Amino acid sequence: MKNYKKVLLALSILATMPLFADSTNKRIEVTTFADEDGENPNACSLREAIKVAATRKSDYGCTIFSLDDNQAIQLKAGTYTLNKELVPNANISIYGYGERGEDKNWTEKNPLTNDYPALPELKTRINAAGKSRIFNTAENKKALTLQNIILENGIA
Repeated sequence: MKNYKKVLLALSILATMPLFADSTNKRIEVTTFADEDGENPNACSLREAIKVAATRKSDYGCTIFSLDDNQAIQLKAGTYTLNKELVPNANISIYGYGERGEDKNWTEKNPLTNDYPALPELKTRINAAGKSRIFNTAENKKALTLQNIILENGIA
C-alpha cells in the first residue's frame, strides 16, 4: 500500500509539471515586414499582432500563447514600414531583435559600463514613411513598452 501511494504521488507531481513551465517567454512572433491587415492568413504582421494581442485569440497567422492582460510581441531584424498609425487596444510590449541576447558581443566591452558584453547594434526599425505617427496610445490609453527598436519617420 505504501508503494501504491508513492507511485500515485510521483504521477501526480509529473502530471502537474507542465503547469509549472515558464510561459513568460512566449511571445507573438511577427513573421512578415509587410503592413498587412488580414490579407495573408499565413503571415503575421505587426498590425495583426497588435490586434491579436487585444483579442487574445490566435488569428491572421499570429499565434497567441498567453491570456494575460499584458501581451508580448517579438519582431525580427529588419524594417517594418507602416501605411498608417498603429493603435494598441491592449497593454503590449514589443521587442526588437537582440533583446533575447541573440548577438551579444563577448569580445568587446560596453563603452558605458566598461564590462562585457558590448551592446549590440539595434537591427529592428519601425518606419512610418512620413505618412503618420507610429503609435497612437492616446486613443485607448493602453500601456506600450518598446525595447531594442528604432522608431523613424513618424509625424506628430
